[in-house]
Amino acid sequence: MADVRFKRAVLAASSALVAASLQLPAGAHAAAAAAAEPPAPNPDGTTTVVLTATGDTYVQSGLSQPNRSAATELVVGSSNNGLTKTRSLLSFDLGSIDLTSSTVVSAELQLSNFVTGSCAGSAIRLSRVTAAWKPATVKWSTQPATVATGSTTNTTANGAKACAAEGPAKWDATAIVQAWAAGAANNGVQIRPDAESKATGYRKYRSLENGDPAKAATLTVTINQPPSTPTKLTASPGANGYARTTTPTLSAVVSDPGGGQVAGFFQISHGNDIVWSGTSALVASGETASIDVPAGKLTEGTPYILSAWSQDSQGARSTSPTANWLVVDATAPTVAVTSAKFTNNVWTKTVPASDTLTLTGTPDTKWFAVSADGKAFLVNADASGNGTLAYAPVAGWHDIVVIAGDVAGNMSEPATISYGVGDRPVFSLPAANSYGRTSFAVNVSGPPTASTGVLYWRVAGETQWRVATQLVTADGKPWTGALTSTSGRTTTGALTWNATQENYNGGKLAEPAVLQIRTCFDYADPKVACTDLRNLGLGEKQQP
Repeated sequence: MADVRFKRAVLAASSALVAASLQLPAGAHAAAAAAAEPPAPNPDGTTTVVLTATGDTYVQSGLSQPNRSAATELVVGSSNNGLTKTRSLLSFDLGSIDLTSSTVVSAELQLSNFVTGSCAGSAIRLSRVTAAWKPATVKWSTQPATVATGSTTNTTANGAKACAAEGPAKWDATAIVQAWAAGAANNGVQIRPDAESKATGYRKYRSLENGDPAKAATLTVTINQPPSTPTKLTASPGANGYARTTTPTLSAVVSDPGGGQVAGFFQISHGNDIVWSGTSALVASGETASIDVPAGKLTEGTPYILSAWSQDSQGARSTSPTANWLVVDATAPTVAVTSAKFTNNVWTKTVPASDTLTLTGTPDTKWFAVSADGKAFLVNADASGNGTLAYAPVAGWHDIVVIAGDVAGNMSEPATISYGVGDRPVFSLPAANSYGRTSFAVNVSGPPTASTGVLYWRVAGETQWRVATQLVTADGKPWTGALTSTSGRTTTGALTWNATQENYNGGKLAEPAVLQIRTCFDYADPKVACTDLRNLGLGEKQQP
């Protein structure tokens, strides 16, 4: 706190205004004009403001009651065994502090004590003043009343032979400033001894006019502004106000204008009933706070309201929450897929101009993800949870996979329809015009009942086809031309053609080269059916 008080040189800037408000001659308080030091943010998110008194004086009993507002000292107690008594009054302007939306965490009054009647000082009481007064006119006979509520004491005694020459005296003023924040009129404070007639209660303190602004009375107030309303409230796993479990993780971004650490206070309610509430661990301001809802609190299908407040380390919450609906939907939809032109696991010789897939989901289905031949499509479901997808079929074997999703993000098990179409075998792999440095994946499917197959290759520009001999199956064994007959088709299965191991012109086939391949299946009728020619690049892909 000492380093903060050294900044009080800013007092002089408003001296004329202070002097006028206290009805003193201009310049009377120039050396100790009232001003608040810049607010000092604290690591815990609170803010501390140091205020210098805007006015001070002391009143004295007896027949003569001169005005002491220009004195360089503030006096309390009696130096003559109670024949005359003195009490001091101080005022502070709290206009620079937002007391409307903030909480007063603490407040401390400090004066510089330089005279005492006894080093064994008795209690000096700080009390809240309940009536208006002016330094230039107040006297003992017109001194304002005080209230005992919130009063505190200090026993610091400096300025006698057996004790320190001068030092700070501090009072806890928290309750007094909290009363002002709650609406009580700010008429300043009074200090007076509990034992007004004894030497142990006699003190002198530096006033505003003491000549050293650093020794003027100060009121240090620490306030806590409420945190900000949280953002990005979510329940996960889930989406769109739905959770996919009865024990979701609730999250929100929490922040505090004063910085520091902030928690999230989460509440789930149903109607007028609070079903559950909980506070997360503290996180840095601006970060995401999270907490798990325990088991047994939420029921699937019940609509709840999820609310969240930011809560700082002092326990203060944002003035308003952020809120959203929360419904638990932990049941995934189901889906079925049918084709207008094709039957599952059946090969059709004629390629139709178009086909339509009918996607049938449960009523809560919102979308379908369709995967076909390496391409993906997203289809929105209608109000009944169904959808359709029209497309132009191409020759070959096709596995069409459909997954349904609901608004909560639940996804169905995949549904598949597989079919073949065309009057001859078709490459599934390799893709047309693909490149490889040494080898290519090969997979060919054709109409059912084929007995054996052969892969042919040639270098582009040649007319003679060569039989590929460097083909291996998925388990690494040489391919003998055997085909697998499954429901609806005949297939080579997954093969690998090691192209650079093929003999070519007295050596091995080497990159770069443009190759052409085709595969032929043997049938009873017609005897042979072959794929279309497919071009490949052996070597590194050339950029256009």
